[in-house]
Amino acid sequence: MVAITNISLSPETEILVNDDVYYSKLGKVLLSTPKRVFGNYIAWRLIEYFGKYSSESLRNCRFQFEKITSGLKGISNRWEFCFDLLASKLPHLIGRLYVDNYFNEMAKKDVQNLVFEIKKQLRLKIANSVWIDEKTRFQALSKLNYDFSIQTNENSQLHQMLAVVGYQSWIKNDTQLEAYYFELDQIRSSNFLDAVLEMDRANTLREFRKLQQLSARETK
Repeated sequence: MVAITNISLSPETEILVNDDVYYSKLGKVLLSTPKRVFGNYIAWRLIEYFGKYSSESLRNCRFQFEKITSGLKGISNRWEFCFDLLASKLPHLIGRLYVDNYFNEMAKKDVQNLVFEIKKQLRLKIANSVWIDEKTRFQALSKLNYDFSIQTNENSQLHQMLAVVGYQSWIKNDTQLEAYYFELDQIRSSNFLDAVLEMDRANTLREFRKLQQLSARETK
């Protein structure tokens, strides 16, 4: 996948490790585990993940397993299953449909105005507080000043407070939405599992391409 996305990683590439203890002990487990166990585990993971997207019998088997292991009460309706699938794999497309058909723009503006007033009052409170040292006061105000167009040389170095209300505005832009999902080829297959694989492929490619991209805050 890294080769497909033209991402070049080197020994100097910095990565974040959420649980270094886990990985330090994982090597010992791998060395002491028979290959047969590895094979069975990988096969099980594939069946466990893709089974719900294949035949009805495999879906029922998966339900029986989850009924015992997690107390699942019943299988969701087909339309609920399909909607949840699309909402998890293509969230911005589903979000766009909802915004176009049901979202109340006036309600969004009301909440944005409320957030603006809250931040304004909080800014005044911080500015007038006598117990805050000047460095802390400057950093706190810099975070709040993001939406007030108050720029300082140091401001760009800080992570400002962002207010996201309702939805991200870019999903209303067809060009930006298509660019976000450009890895997703047109799903022509009538095979449901193939369609799921195509969505997974596109989402995985997109995640790999993030490896050498700056975050939205870093580019501001």
